[in-house]
Amino acid sequence: MNNRERVRQQNRYTWRSVGSIELLIVFLLALYSFYGSDYQISTLKGLAYLVWCFIKWMLYLITGLVIIDIPSHLYLSFRLTGVPPLRTCYDMLKINRETKDKHLGPLWLFPPVTIILLFTYIFVDSNEYLLPFISVSLSLHVYQIVNAALPPTVLFLSTSDEDRTYLLTAIQFDLRPLSMVSLLEPRFDRELALSGVSAVGYGMRMADGVSWESVVLRLVDLTPIVVLDTRNATPHVIQEIHWLLSPDRIHKTWFIVEANPGHSELDNDTPEAVVRNNPKAKCINEEQLLETLKKLTQSRHTMPKPPAVRIEC
Repeated sequence: MNNRERVRQQNRYTWRSVGSIELLIVFLLALYSFYGSDYQISTLKGLAYLVWCFIKWMLYLITGLVIIDIPSHLYLSFRLTGVPPLRTCYDMLKINRETKDKHLGPLWLFPPVTIILLFTYIFVDSNEYLLPFISVSLSLHVYQIVNAALPPTVLFLSTSDEDRTYLLTAIQFDLRPLSMVSLLEPRFDRELALSGVSAVGYGMRMADGVSWESVVLRLVDLTPIVVLDTRNATPHVIQEIHWLLSPDRIHKTWFIVEANPGHSELDNDTPEAVVRNNPKAKCINEEQLLETLKKLTQSRHTMPKPPAVRIEC
């Protein structure tokens, strides 16, 4: 099964099981709210109010899911790596500001929208129609800041192509709510959009003029687990292999190699051969990646341990 099909099957399972249950709950709550009102379903105003009840409870459901996701993400992250220093969180916020997608770019929008809604609700008209939008705006704003400030659990380095994007999406789907980020070029299609996974939406492709070398090295130092796909050795991948084979980074790096290498991959001059020939390098194939990450993220004791003495290269 290729990675695109894996994502498609994950989407099918999510939308047919979890998604259908959530929609049913929203629909029942909307009916309950409607029949508790004075509107009649036979009138146009009654139909409009029924639609509003559905929208209202859908917004509250989104708020609830976000509120649940934030502490679960924080708990799992802190359980594995401890509470990050404020300096680390500040560095992550700076890195996010340098990405091509500018994940913190919409932050200018959320505060004004939230402030306007709150001001209107408190001082102008405290009606029920504003509360769902206020709750969604506030929760998404907090969620965005938390995700941007927390260091990722896994950093995925590879060349940007469709198959790697789907591989990253499929792995991130199974690791949620732990975060797994990459520097892959963002891709948008139906399957990736339906996945609802932050793997591509939270890709950290650098904006023009930003040094990718400095960003990669900063992310490597901030992230407890690094995965590097060596199967398509571009100049950037070769440079990353050189960095990650250093004694102070190799302990937390896993290298994806071909499961059945040919003579070309085993040639001593190829980057993959350099990795395979290093006795300290941990090599896995694509099929072993998910199982390896699940084992590593079981507890703090299973996470990679730094070397006893830091060796400067």
